[in-house]
This record gives sequence, C-alpha cells and structure tokens, in this order.
Amino acid sequence: MRAGRYDWDVGTAGCITLVLQAALPLAIACGGAVHMRITGGTDVRGAPPLDYFLHVFLPLLARMGANVRAMVLRRGYYPRGGGIVELEVAPAPPLHPLRIEVPGAPQAVTAYAHVANLPLHIIDRMFAAAASHLEGLPLQVDAQVLGGDQAIGRGGGLTLVARMEHTWLGAAVTAERGVPAERLGAQAGQGLRSELAAGASLDIHAADQLLLYMALTHGTSTFRVRELSSHARTTLWLLERLFPLHSLVTRHGSLLDVKLQSG
Repeated sequence: MRAGRYDWDVGTAGCITLVLQAALPLAIACGGAVHMRITGGTDVRGAPPLDYFLHVFLPLLARMGANVRAMVLRRGYYPRGGGIVELEVAPAPPLHPLRIEVPGAPQAVTAYAHVANLPLHIIDRMFAAAASHLEGLPLQVDAQVLGGDQAIGRGGGLTLVARMEHTWLGAAVTAERGVPAERLGAQAGQGLRSELAAGASLDIHAADQLLLYMALTHGTSTFRVRELSSHARTTLWLLERLFPLHSLVTRHGSLLDVKLQSG
C-alpha cells in the first residue's frame, strides 16, 4: 500500500473491521497519508463490532502513536451490508511499544447501543440487562436509533467501554434474530465485569488485535490479560516466524503477563 485514496466495496455484509485488520497496519506503515472508504457490514456476528473498533481499539492504537480518524457514514447489516466507513490515516513517527501493566481505577463506563429499523425498547432491554452486572460503576448511555439513509437493513448492537485510568476495556455483542435482547445485554455485562474483576490491562479481544502492531515497534510491549484467545496464540506463533520478535507469557494469579520484545 502507498499513500493515496482507496475505495473498497465488499459487496455483501463482509465485515468492514476485518478488512481494516488487513489494511490498517499497511496504511500506518506506508509513510504517507491514506484515505480509505470501505463499504460492507459494520456490525456482523463473529467479528469486531464497529463501536468496539472506534472506542476501544483506536484509542489504544493512538497510545502507540498512530494517527487515525474514522467516520461512520452509514451502518450496514447482514446479509446486504451497505454500511460505509471512511478512515484517514495521517503520517506519523514509527509506532512505539505499548506498556500497560495495570488498568488503574475506572473513570467512566459507556454503553454504546444502537438499533436500525427496530424498536427502541431493544436498546432499553439490552442496557438494563447489562447494567444489572455492572452495579456500582459510573455507567452512562450513548444510544442511537437509526432509520432512513442512516442504515441499510435491520440490526443493532451493544458495546460496553470502561475508560480506565491507564487503558480502555470493552465487551460487545451484536443483535441476532431470535436471541432476546436481555441475553445479549447480560452477555456484554458479564464480559466487561470479568475483565474488570480480573484486573486486566487489555481485554481478550484488544490483546488479540494489537499483537501485530506491537510486532511493528522497536522495544518491549507489556500487558496483562485474563486469557489469550486461540487467535492470539496463533498470531504470536506466526509473528515470531515473520519478525525479530520474542514473546514471554507467564501466569500471575488470575492473569497472564505478556511481554513482547521486538526489533
């Protein structure tokens, strides 16, 4: 990839955030300004939801020195897709290691909830179920009810983001036909509560998605995670064969201490 403008249409609800998992590291490393416009699915089951990408992944990536701005022009859902996201990647110095050993105290917990062409009460029900697992935390809501040209298809989701003193932790669910809103909300609430209770400095999905960026730095990245997903373990295996990278994973009580020496 070189500096310039790119316009990609997946053609279905193929997930935009998965396209970005392939394209964004190249855009950051190319040394010039990159503008990407991607059409596809914004919130797809089995893939990182767009709100998680915006409110957990990008802030953590900014901690490493990346300069990325994202704009959501339209949401799109299975099976048609049609959502549109634009990203501007500004030239920046090389990424630096990510070192977050402790999360610190919670500053705020935000529930980013949205539904498109569905009743508002779905948001209320998801949020109430999630909130029942997060009692005592400073919880606030950012809710969107989308219609018209704001979204294509019917869908929704809930992303819980805990802004901590030193990091961001998240848990997310995507609406599924036939799955009650209460079950989705409870799943998200329990997920975030597990991250907070463990004292993780990265949630299991952020750890998965940031490993490649850590490999592109020069130095040692450190974080604590309650478990490494199969994706993360596979990524570590592969990165150590592609990069001058050495990883060390040790158990520390209920957490895994992860250190990546790169460069």
